[in-house]
Amino acid sequence: MVRGLLYRRKRAARKYRFHPPRHVAPCMTFARWLAPRYSRWVLGVTRVTVSPADAARLRQLRRERVVLTPNHPTQDPAVLFHFSTMLGMQFYWLAAREVFETTFQGWLVSRVGAYSVDRGTRDSDAVHMTRQLLTEGRHWLVLFPEGVNHFLHDVVMPFLPGAARIGLGALDDLAARGGELPPLYTVPLALRYHYTADMRPKMDAALRRLERKLRLDGAGGNDWHGRMDAIADRILDANEEFFGVMPQPDESLPQRLGRLREVVLSRVAAGLGLELPPPDKPLRNRVRRLLNETSRILQEQPRGGSDYRRELQERRRRRAEQLRKELRRVTEFVAFSDEYNDVAPTVENYFDVLGRIEREVFGRWRCWGPREVVIRVGEPLDLRERYSEYQAAPDEASEAATLELERRVRHLLRETEQLMSPMPD
Repeated sequence: MVRGLLYRRKRAARKYRFHPPRHVAPCMTFARWLAPRYSRWVLGVTRVTVSPADAARLRQLRRERVVLTPNHPTQDPAVLFHFSTMLGMQFYWLAAREVFETTFQGWLVSRVGAYSVDRGTRDSDAVHMTRQLLTEGRHWLVLFPEGVNHFLHDVVMPFLPGAARIGLGALDDLAARGGELPPLYTVPLALRYHYTADMRPKMDAALRRLERKLRLDGAGGNDWHGRMDAIADRILDANEEFFGVMPQPDESLPQRLGRLREVVLSRVAAGLGLELPPPDKPLRNRVRRLLNETSRILQEQPRGGSDYRRELQERRRRRAEQLRKELRRVTEFVAFSDEYNDVAPTVENYFDVLGRIEREVFGRWRCWGPREVVIRVGEPLDLRERYSEYQAAPDEASEAATLELERRVRHLLRETEQLMSPMPD
């Protein structure tokens, strides 16, 4: 139903058009009404809370230039839009160009403060607009430094340096005006989703769906993790056969997963004509580089020339689309390992894994509820303190500020671990 209402236009060979932000009063009113209802009906989020102390910390910055840098585990913009309403504020939002390719959604978000960025490319329009918005300082800006939502609620992916670098670049523009340099704050936010009801019936229903699809017939017994392991093993068997990977004797499930991931990554890198980053690099960083390249190919505009040349370009685009699907499957395999559950054996983490497996088997995400979102606010980082370093070494200063923001978000997320529900017997 939602997909029908938010009809997605065909992506092929359409020139990318930058979408600037606007705040249109009737659209803002409608979005304020819609956001909590969408969160409840679609995302299963029944409540968004922030402590009085954290709310007060934000209100102290109301008249300052601020960039909010939250983690991005799921469809968080609806939650944060509701949060902006709670604060009585309007935000600007940096959103992927794909958001604007959906008819109704693209029309609405462009009128409630969102503007587009072409990920994986040097989008000068988005960079210029961000610096302009920060220089003007009329409204706060929301950036998701992880770049993509990854559907792992207890994980913070490595931050991209854009949020800090663009903020520091905006200080260049402010310095050019002369006079005393005003503050420009980046504020770390942590979004902690946790379930507020007994989730055992939904866990059992999800496992039964998967067991029927995979014809397991109770092979995993009655234990939650035994059933999950049996499902993961069956999916892994099928993928090893599909990719021509022969399991070695006595290999554990994580070892088999790791070897299969390397085969798929090597295959995708070869198809893109890239050298695969070495295994000692973080897996998400390796995947991100390949995803950026597939995005670049998919978003290439058709060139002039013969029909034959255009046909070759279309073949390359179709090939990149297929490679992107294989990369998505690599990111799903990350969650199949029991390591994620072993770190924090909670209902929330268990559903993270279930969601990824259901996407692999059924081709779509499923949102469970009821859930509450607790928003934690960290100590603001005044980028003026890094500006002299930025003038001397822009790359190093941007990276240092990015790592500090990432560290603060991770710390905030760890502080809310007690909200998670332990796995039931």
